[in-house]
Amino acid sequence: MAAAALAVAAAAAVRIPFLVVRDEDGNEAACFPLAGRQASFSIGYMHSVAKLPSEEFFTRGPGGSILLIKTVYKGLGAGLPFDSEGGRVSLQEGAIVIEGLKRSFESITVIPLPFTEHRLTVGGRSLDLMTLLGGHSRAVLAIEPRSLPASALYSLKNLIGDCRGKRGTGSP
Repeated sequence: MAAAALAVAAAAAVRIPFLVVRDEDGNEAACFPLAGRQASFSIGYMHSVAKLPSEEFFTRGPGGSILLIKTVYKGLGAGLPFDSEGGRVSLQEGAIVIEGLKRSFESITVIPLPFTEHRLTVGGRSLDLMTLLGGHSRAVLAIEPRSLPASALYSLKNLIGDCRGKRGTGSP
């Protein structure tokens, strides 16, 4: 019995990083484990000026930070971010690709609009942020540690559908 209690306590002590999406009121809309092959995610959107698709790629950084590591812009023109923070610029399949970035954020705030078509891609799934937010106007993405039991609960809920009745949104 003591061994089982010790095993449960040890499992609860293991912390796994999760990408957590909250609405502007702080309510959790979804979460996704960021471990192993799923340690990164991207945010795709339609550039508001150029009206061309863009995508930013992130990974988890030290201390729960979010690192911007790559951007892809499907067009040329003003307003594309690039400065002294490093990175290599190349043209790949008609897109400007900036790789090797290491811009760090504690959180990322996104305001999805119908014309921006914001999508979050994580763990092989691409989700419409407006739909995910359920009518809220702002998403705040951050990395938070969760216990191993919370990770198991995430997996179970993804198999049967989350608490809001949407299958596979990632919300425990």
